Amino acid sequence: MTDLARLARALDGIEDDAKSLSWNAERPWKPSSHLWVEGHVPVVDLHDLSIKLALEVTERVIQIAEELESGAVHFITGRGKHAIDGRSRLREAVGEVLLEATEDREWDLREPRAGRITLIVDAEVVPPAAKGSLDWWVWGILAAFLALAVYAAPMVGVPLMVVVLAWVTWNRFLKS
Repeated sequence: MTDLARLARALDGIEDDAKSLSWNAERPWKPSSHLWVEGHVPVVDLHDLSIKLALEVTERVIQIAEELESGAVHFITGRGKHAIDGRSRLREAVGEVLLEATEDREWDLREPRAGRITLIVDAEVVPPAAKGSLDWWVWGILAAFLALAVYAAPMVGVPLMVVVLAWVTWNRFLKS
């Protein structure tokens, strides 16, 4: 069974519950439109749900999270750009539930961009992009580019290499 099928099965009944929402006629929540896969990681879009239903979805996903072959799941919460104060109450509520779930387990959370939270349940199998890291071949291309820059134009290449190495060192320091 695929991760998408597992999620759809776990979220059975949410579509019916969402039909009671006042905006459902215009923006219905359906597994077919709110669940998909990006880069081998399933995505659960919580738009078009109330906070209460979004939290129920989050709890159900947490219950089956360790069964996901991808080792992670992305939650789309939105940025809150339609809120009066610009805060996403949905993101805050879902973030709290996910943070609580990680405290008792060896799970991790990432916020790869605004309005999205990634729950990582198995760091060994999750694709590098979902963890916020780059594949080995990207680092190889960067190293080749820097070596070429140092060889072809030392006046530019050496300072560029120093800046890149400082940036990488700084980011590794921040992660530890």
